[in-house]
Amino acid sequence: MAGNWTDNVKFIQDGERVDANISGRPDRSLADRTVYLKDRIDAIDNGQATFAFDVAVDETVVVGNAVYWNVANQRFEKALAEVYSTTNGSFETTSRTEVVGVVYSKASATVATLVLSGKVSLDISPAVVGSVTPGRYYLSGQEAGKILKQSPGLSISVLYADGNGVVYVSIQSKNLLEAHVHYKAELYMKPAGTATVQNVNGADRAVITSPDPDLMGWLPADHEVFNGLAPYGSAFGYNLDKDTKLAPLWPPLPESSASLTVFMDLEIGAALQNFGLEVPTGPNGLVIVDRNGIWWMSNCNGEAPWQEYYSSSSVQSATSYPECPRNAESKLVLYFSKVRYGNDSSVVTSIRPYNDATPIRVVDQDGNNVTAGDVILKFDSTYQIDQENVSGSLALKNIVNNKFKRGYVTEGLIAADDSVVITSTHSFVNGDSDTVHQGVVSIRADVEGLERFITPQVVRVIDAKERYESEIMYLGFQAEKTSSVRYKFRMPGASNFPTNPRIKLRLWLYGDASGSPSLNVSYRLLPRPVAATALPTSDTIHGSVSVTITSGQYKEVETAAIVVTESAEVLFTVERSATDGYLGEIGIIDAVAVLYSA
Repeated sequence: MAGNWTDNVKFIQDGERVDANISGRPDRSLADRTVYLKDRIDAIDNGQATFAFDVAVDETVVVGNAVYWNVANQRFEKALAEVYSTTNGSFETTSRTEVVGVVYSKASATVATLVLSGKVSLDISPAVVGSVTPGRYYLSGQEAGKILKQSPGLSISVLYADGNGVVYVSIQSKNLLEAHVHYKAELYMKPAGTATVQNVNGADRAVITSPDPDLMGWLPADHEVFNGLAPYGSAFGYNLDKDTKLAPLWPPLPESSASLTVFMDLEIGAALQNFGLEVPTGPNGLVIVDRNGIWWMSNCNGEAPWQEYYSSSSVQSATSYPECPRNAESKLVLYFSKVRYGNDSSVVTSIRPYNDATPIRVVDQDGNNVTAGDVILKFDSTYQIDQENVSGSLALKNIVNNKFKRGYVTEGLIAADDSVVITSTHSFVNGDSDTVHQGVVSIRADVEGLERFITPQVVRVIDAKERYESEIMYLGFQAEKTSSVRYKFRMPGASNFPTNPRIKLRLWLYGDASGSPSLNVSYRLLPRPVAATALPTSDTIHGSVSVTITSGQYKEVETAAIVVTESAEVLFTVERSATDGYLGEIGIIDAVAVLYSA
């Protein structure tokens, strides 16, 4: 179909230039509208059908799907034949059974054209259960949107296919209670595999080893062939797909109409008599029958749905049975009815958790696990947390149109270098040996990093001279002459002071002769006076610093650290002795105090 309908025809306006593009504009608009109308008329004429064009649909629908109108979502969605039992015992259909039409084509993921009735050429294979053959198709009660040839008890006629790519859409339904049909089916009373008895947690249990889904009979309820649909607590499931007689009739409608009878030998008096007993149903019984299959609830030895000598490969020989008294073979016979309606559907008669891992439980008033009756949905909070502190920064943020929206969040903070100090209520070390901070995080900028340099004030020079070497100035101490320099350093205030503060003097020393010059260092500490305080009257000897250099070289040296306090002043005195034995001149190119946290 060519484009969308355009309401406005753009005519030539005063002042516009006259050329082919402008003068032909109204003609092009009218031509597009004509093609659009012709396409729609052709669709009606050629298909001899009624269409609904450009309607909103769920993105999962495909061509051939039968759809209904979802009022809540304001779009067409896949239809499903289903009924429910009302409180007075009558049956009612749900809105999903109200088929409006069949998807004819899709313009985008959420826009489609529907054929409501009539004759069209249409490939319905994407929506058909099985292969496409001539005949009438009904709405499925198991797979939403699908159609199938088998006319189940609850059946909605959707269309008729001629087998040559042409279908006749004619949606029909009958009164729900118009009729119903009774069925009887004998179940295969063998395991689909080899049955053994094993002791599990102190009790003898029936176990199927090497289960084979290609065989008829019973499989473990958790087998992958059941797609996790087994009810909570079930032990075995009947391999329904391999029972070619029963599978086309499934499910019973309503499911509560199903009854399972076991025929077995009972000792009456002195003789064995073969009688039938109805198997108790429900989670606390032996069997559950629902739209997904038949489920046996016990694996206790002697309570499995087969005789002890059965396996998939063994058949009891006729000679195994005594002639008198007669020992008849046990049987499991399923009796059920299907309501005749215009739809293939299912009755909602039970509800259960999706699987054992779900946090939702279905319980009765006393908290017992149930699947039918007066049920309560209970959220089990023990399932809330599977694992804490998992890595990853994608999180669920909101819900739009019943779908979770996901986005990135900050997983943690890492200090890029020592100019930033980060503290937090939770942290861990990642694979790159970086500390990742989470929770409540505090960030403090440390502009000068872990080592803070404090420049000096020269307060006294004795017999030292200002020298230049290669245009680099230094303070020179001559050989065989006592000389010194005194530096003063002011510590920062408390708001910008490190914990466990230490300070050391760092010097760049230059020598104009080869050797190992050394300098003596002493200091005097003046704490910040919070009250009238006496001046300290003497220095503290702080050892010496020395280097081994070749003439014309310089090298960095530093003193040992001393403890300081905030806002204090530290006076460092650096002195050369006249008798140090070094024949050259020692020069101080640079001097700083290094403040850091020990």
